[in-house]
Formats: sequence, C-alpha cells, structure tokens
Amino acid sequence: MKLLYSGESACNEATFKRLVLIGTELAFMDRPSVTFSGWGTIGHQSPLRALDTRGEPVTVTVHAPPSGPATGLYEQYAIADLENPEFVRIVLEGLRRDHAFASKVIQTEANYGDGVTGRTIVEALGRASDLTPLPLGAEADPGRLYRVDTIDDLRATLRSVMVDASIQLTSALVVADEAQAVPVANDPYFLKLLSLRTGGAKYVGGSAAHAWLVGLEFAKAVIPDEALQKLSLTEIISYRRKTAGLYQAWAVDLNQIAAKMDDLTVAETHDRIPKLIVTELSPKIAVYKAEMATIRDTLFGDLLKGIVSEPVLAI
Repeated sequence: MKLLYSGESACNEATFKRLVLIGTELAFMDRPSVTFSGWGTIGHQSPLRALDTRGEPVTVTVHAPPSGPATGLYEQYAIADLENPEFVRIVLEGLRRDHAFASKVIQTEANYGDGVTGRTIVEALGRASDLTPLPLGAEADPGRLYRVDTIDDLRATLRSVMVDASIQLTSALVVADEAQAVPVANDPYFLKLLSLRTGGAKYVGGSAAHAWLVGLEFAKAVIPDEALQKLSLTEIISYRRKTAGLYQAWAVDLNQIAAKMDDLTVAETHDRIPKLIVTELSPKIAVYKAEMATIRDTLFGDLLKGIVSEPVLAI
C-alpha cells in the first residue's frame, strides 16, 4: 500500500511511526511555490529528502508538485473552493477544533507582524463561524493581510488560509495520481476536504481510497497507540522486516474490504470499519493478528508487558 502524506511537507514522529506500520511505500511532497496576482505561497523542500530508505521494508520518497503561476493549475480549484460553503465550514471548524489541521495552514507560533501571532489568527478565525472569504479576484490591502482587527481583515486572512489549504489539496491529488498512491492525513478535517474535493466514491492510485483507514485500525489492534509511544522507529522497522510476507497478503484483503466502502464518507467509514473487519476478514484476520502478535511479542515482549493484551476488534 503506497500512502501519500498530505497537507504539509513532513509529519511528526508519532504519525510517521503509524504510517510505517500500515504502508509499504510512504510518499511526501515538497511545498509548492504558487503565484497569484501580486501574492502567493513560498515553497520549500521536504526535510524527508535527506532520508535514505533503500533496502528497507518501507521506503520513503518525496515528490515535487507543480509550482509557478496559479493560472496553470491551482487557480480554478481555489476559486471553486472559496465559493463552496461546505469547504469554508470545514476549514473554520478545523481551525477551531484541531491543532493538527490549523498547523497545516497557519504557523501557530510564528509572528505575522505587529505582534500578531499565528495562534491569535487561528483563534480569531475560529470564533467567526459564519465568516465568508474574499473572492480570489477581490483586491485587498497587502499590508492588512493576516490582521484580525476588522471583518475585512478576517475575510482577507481567511481567503489566504483557504487558498493555502486548496493548494495542498490540489497538490495531493495531482501527486497521488502521478505516484499511484493513496492520499492520507493525520487530522479529520483535511481528510474531510479530500473527501469533499473527490466526491467520496473514488479509487486513487490503484488502491481503494479507504484501505489505509482499515489498515490503520488493524494496526492499532496489534500495536496500540500507548505501545507505539514506547517503541523506537528502529524497533518498528525491525517488526516490519519480520512481518513483510504477512503484510503483502493482508494488503490484498484490505483493498478488497475497503472497496465495499467507496460510497461512504470518511465519518461513515470510521463507523463501519470495526464491523467490516470482523465480518469480511474473519477468519483470515485471526490468522494475521495471531502471527503478527507472535512476532510483536517476540521482539518487544518485555517492553510492552502490561500494555498489549491479545488484540480484539469489537463490532
């Protein structure tokens, strides 16, 4: 299963370790430099370009999404996203409720000038639940960008934030298609935006779009989050080496079960996954879990004692 991490050029260690558990190839993206009329985004390379994973059971690659004038690719999607009330609602709710999402579009600890921090901007936008962004073509005073004193300031700032999110979405879908990978994220709001943009029922990169969500829940059953925190990345890679053959087999089954959820939203998928895992993968899943758990306990038994019991997936 090839996964494309979306929304930012790198992820935190906890997310990376979880992706290593469920993927066979992990793809990341540089941040593109995109120019509109008089303003734009500043690009940079992913720090994961320095990572050498040749010969490892899980490889990491970094892709460069298109950069340059927005008219070539990004502008049409940015206009549509700005005019979509549901897109606006998801962005504002994400800013209000989820730090992981907010950090993708605002540097919360940065100083945006005149003492205005990213956290101040996130809080101000999060309070404005009925705010609408300025249209893409509307003029705004560049000196007032990322200010929150007036409604016009907030609308201009929201436009910039939403365009950033739109660019990240477009980049993810373009690169996912080219790299034959499934776009994933570590927060529910970016996932909702991906689902909104693609219209829900869709195959991406030759794998069922929800396969990684099924895989994520399966991996948590074998190595829960509390246990994962105690394991180093080196130890997790050692586990993947030992279970390489099993992963190839269960990846096929994950794609098959995920295909049954193509018409579901991300939220509906989360509700359906536990029952589908039990009803569709049983009894195979019992064999997979038993073999993976045996390898897990052989490698980390003492370290995980008291945390991991025999994994159970309840309906």
